[in-house]
Amino acid sequence: MALVVHGTRGDVLPFVAVGLALQHAGHGVVLFTNQEHEPLARQAGLEFVEVGPPHPPHDDRPTHHVLREYLLPLFEQSARAVCELGLSRDLRGVVSHDLALGGLAAAERLKVPLTELVLAPLGLAGRLAAHGGGSRLRPRAWGPDLLDRVRAAGAPGRSCAPVRAPLDPADLTLALFPRALAPDSPVACIGFPFQDLQRGLDQDLERFLASHPQPLVVTAGTGATHAQVFFDAAAQASRELDAPCVFLGLRSRPRDEVREPGRIYREYIDLSQLLPRARLLVHHGGVGTLARALEAGTPQVIAPRAFDQPSNARHAANLGVCRIIKAQDLNGAALLKAIRALEAQPSLAACLTAGRAMAENRMAATRAAKAIADLSRRGDERLAAP
Repeated sequence: MALVVHGTRGDVLPFVAVGLALQHAGHGVVLFTNQEHEPLARQAGLEFVEVGPPHPPHDDRPTHHVLREYLLPLFEQSARAVCELGLSRDLRGVVSHDLALGGLAAAERLKVPLTELVLAPLGLAGRLAAHGGGSRLRPRAWGPDLLDRVRAAGAPGRSCAPVRAPLDPADLTLALFPRALAPDSPVACIGFPFQDLQRGLDQDLERFLASHPQPLVVTAGTGATHAQVFFDAAAQASRELDAPCVFLGLRSRPRDEVREPGRIYREYIDLSQLLPRARLLVHHGGVGTLARALEAGTPQVIAPRAFDQPSNARHAANLGVCRIIKAQDLNGAALLKAIRALEAQPSLAACLTAGRAMAENRMAATRAAKAIADLSRRGDERLAAP
């Protein structure tokens, strides 16, 4: 199976979970993703193929710039790489992120089953289409010129399927979040496919938590360069709350004046190890971060900036487990007000309990793997039919 995904660690981790479940069931798995995720793939024991440079930082560049300068080359590289694999090995199917157009094009060219994984509710919006007697997702309207360029990147010598625009819908679409976040979804909502690769916290952090229990945990996501705004706001609010802080950020570090006693910084920590011991999580609204907070039953303040983050924040607010601050309004006073309002909410404990029950599903990756394997088997049966 070829698993194709581009993005940050939060985008890749669900594919690692599904890949491990497929591998456990006896299927060969190759993960095609950005070079920065090779250590993650190796740690998980998955075969890795590099496609593209590190994911660009989340900044204020326009969408068309990201598409032209980053995504299009990745689409072409991943289509070529998957097709090359299909020429040399018995490829049984492609499992693609809903934004990884190269995976979709490769499956079309190689004529193998395609499974599309949707990581957040926004991925369903405006893309539903009745197809073949079932409900599938209509691919994003990238435009025929872009699709033709990606199709042309396939391996030489392989007959190409007829050019169509847009690409045909996936043979199988799975939403990797609970149905409660998209009650009207006509596609299967599998749940969050959690995968715990980190075992325990480092000794210094353990000592910090022993002397500074129930901290505020603050992250703007692994792809963010604007985390300083989050760190400054949390530092100001924590002084009023007399609360410790744990700052997390791969691409941004808190300023020296923010890193005072009662605060600690780490580049990355598996949130499943930290959030059960936290008072509250301040974050950007990434679906993986939201999922871990729901799983831990941790209250949240979300300052969404772009992509699926505003949608995820609204879904969390509907569950009663968070407050939302507009990214441009994030400062110490606004954060302090949001935290106090959330913690004073009479229904908060019940909402957190309900959210935890919704998120707890350790079989999600296994269920996804079974559905993907069943699709592959049906494809083999069709090919074997007279």
